[in-house]
Amino acid sequence: DEEWEKTMRPYVGRIMVIDDLANRRHDCDLLLDQNLYEQMEMRYNHLVPRNCIKLLGPQFALLRKEFLKARRSLRERDGCIRKILVSFGGADPSNETSKTTKALSSLDMNDLSIRVIVGKSNPHCKQIERQCALQANVEFHCGVDNMAELMVEADLAIGASGTMTWERCCVGLPSLVIALANNQVAIGQNIDSFGAAHYLGRGVNVKSDDIKNEITYLVNRPDDMRSMTIKALSLVDGQGVNRVVSKISKLFYGELVR
Repeated sequence: DEEWEKTMRPYVGRIMVIDDLANRRHDCDLLLDQNLYEQMEMRYNHLVPRNCIKLLGPQFALLRKEFLKARRSLRERDGCIRKILVSFGGADPSNETSKTTKALSSLDMNDLSIRVIVGKSNPHCKQIERQCALQANVEFHCGVDNMAELMVEADLAIGASGTMTWERCCVGLPSLVIALANNQVAIGQNIDSFGAAHYLGRGVNVKSDDIKNEITYLVNRPDDMRSMTIKALSLVDGQGVNRVVSKISKLFYGELVR
């Protein structure tokens, strides 16, 4: 917060802050919050200096180059669900992955292909791998370096409403999202309101049947799936890093007109 930043002031030229909580004051020249909130422009009023430049919203999402590359050669989605991607990020401490895999195993969809991806720091990795091995139509992966490619191939994703939300949006992947932490709740609610994903709630409140029922609902509504794709693509174009770097460069050289 501003106490640490003020301490650093004598030693640096400019200060940039990356925040997504908006619950403390900052002494900074540039602030980035890449998430989607209602009244975003008002979110940091009275929390940053008047001359602070604010970069707010998913247009500034910091994504790896692979997503921008994938964005340039996207296939047209028809709204049908044939391949589902399950990924709750690196750790998934509450093991939403197992809950989701259980829900998928109860679906009466023999032609459905499922990819389950967990991070190397997932404490439930071995359990999930054994669970996946019991289903012929499920692939298990632990730690991947081609996430953008896998997202492009999928028709529906199930995951957390954290940073991966913007990765999925960049490639137009319809999603069911679950909040794993308090700071993911508003993102899930807002991405749902925008129409780019369906928010199921906090992980502790979401049951396997909730996931199953939502997939069953979407299977019969390809128009809703296509609508999610259009909305998602309109939120994130993969150019966020370029926009942020441009703002930093202009600020450093004193060329930015506030």
